[in-house]
Amino acid sequence: MADIRFNEETLRYVSLFQRVTRSTVKDCLDTPEGIIFVVSQGEGGKAIGRGGKNVSRLKDTLNKDVHVIEYSPIPEQFLRNIFRSYKIKSVEIEKMEKGMHATVSVDAVQKGMAIGRDARNLRIAQELMSRHHKIDSVSIA
Repeated sequence: MADIRFNEETLRYVSLFQRVTRSTVKDCLDTPEGIIFVVSQGEGGKAIGRGGKNVSRLKDTLNKDVHVIEYSPIPEQFLRNIFRSYKIKSVEIEKMEKGMHATVSVDAVQKGMAIGRDARNLRIAQELMSRHHKIDSVSIA
């Protein structure tokens, strides 16, 4: 696992998130699209809240989109959690010459949405996988 460091602003986001949701944050990314919180395994539902109540409250307070991803020590499951909004067919991780690579196969209709505008979802997935599982690249098939 990579060395994860938070700046002052990110620490404030983590503190607020943990106060509101009563769940443990393992990682936090502040992106132009919003704030992504990775919570401990088994705490995804608790963090989101009944009917998305906690996420809505945080979104209003921070005036930014808020996304919650549940951590898994199993890389394949963590990738499934990252792309949970899409119909995932399979996840494969393979060793390449220059490190580890993961391929997520999704339904053809949702491939563009899974990649995201300007490949933002792909970049976020790569960042999270490199920080938590030493996987250097992620692709969508």
